[in-house]
Amino acid sequence: MMEEFGILKKGALNADKVPNAKEIYAENGRTLVELLETEKLMRENQETDNAELLKEIKSIYKLCYQKILVDYSYKDEGRVLHPLRATLKALKKYGHLNYWEWYILNTVIHNDDNPKEEAELDRLITDYRSGRLSFKSGDVIENMLSHSYVLGNFEYAGFVCVKGSKESIRITLNKDAQEIIDEITKEESF
Repeated sequence: MMEEFGILKKGALNADKVPNAKEIYAENGRTLVELLETEKLMRENQETDNAELLKEIKSIYKLCYQKILVDYSYKDEGRVLHPLRATLKALKKYGHLNYWEWYILNTVIHNDDNPKEEAELDRLITDYRSGRLSFKSGDVIENMLSHSYVLGNFEYAGFVCVKGSKESIRITLNKDAQEIIDEITKEESF
């Protein structure tokens, strides 16, 4: 995932030699390392009150993650999916997603702005919410390194709010990020 997020260079850790730290980071990775170094120096310097500056660094982390997640996509056999965009579009349409709806989204949507997939998603969520479709524990095989990990990154970057866990989860848009969410979900964004 670090390679997919553009933090590490592709294949940098798969070489036959021990990697050099200066050679493994992509541009996003170098930015994050510089922020970490700056944060560490500020925490070590007890002579000044760095609370406000540390707060600013946290804000910069968030902006870095937002940029990474906006650019992040799955590419497979000519298909492209930006999972953040798909998630934000669904949340704008349905107001919230629960555990089962999150997995329906991740199962049905494989391409950006595909009308057939979006219609199927709408049908399934509508059927689920009306009670015509139901699920029970065991109906979903979780892939912890994709679905929940990606969702956690969306939350950390400030795009979504996640309350509860597992089957009691409720995912909503973070209204504080409404302007950037609107920009990401515009039809001509990608």
